[in-house]
Amino acid sequence: AESVGWPTDRGFFYVSDAVQLAPRYRLRANRTIVSPAAYIRSKAGSGDEKQFDPGKFVVTSIDGYAYCIQEHSGDLIWRFSAGEPISHTPVAIGDFVYVITDTRGMYRVAIKNGQETWWTSGIKQFLASSENRLYCTDDVGQIVVIDAETGGRVTSIPTTGFDLLYTNYETDRLFLGNRKGLLLCLHETQL
Repeated sequence: AESVGWPTDRGFFYVSDAVQLAPRYRLRANRTIVSPAAYIRSKAGSGDEKQFDPGKFVVTSIDGYAYCIQEHSGDLIWRFSAGEPISHTPVAIGDFVYVITDTRGMYRVAIKNGQETWWTSGIKQFLASSENRLYCTDDVGQIVVIDAETGGRVTSIPTTGFDLLYTNYETDRLFLGNRKGLLLCLHETQL
């Protein structure tokens, strides 16, 4: 509600005030930024804690880094190196951000400090998540169900006949479609 952020092909991520439309600051990556940033909402302290955790942006770049910056000041909170280009939008869920590299691997990184908690290979696209599971596609186009805590693969689901897979950042619903007009929405049975 307070900020607007956008990347450029020259390796900059600009943040502007949403009302006055004046640039507040810019982050400079070492190479091009080709995907939108993930926004992490601020959290207020609970109970007697009066601390306020300001909002954050997580930006990925072709230089192989994910950058976490404070929304209002632009201060760099942490920088995570994946060691290979990243052109996918990072996905922030709970206390973690998921970073998919261009060579098909996914990292789970703690939002608090930028530490890697696990890595899994063969991931091409994030699709959706539930409380305990992540839904992604692999190198051959199958849906892969991943345990969110360990990064281990639970199962895979063939997607033969579906060539449109929608990324859903908001809910656990999987949306698949094809060019003949078929649309399918899936979710975990118990949910």
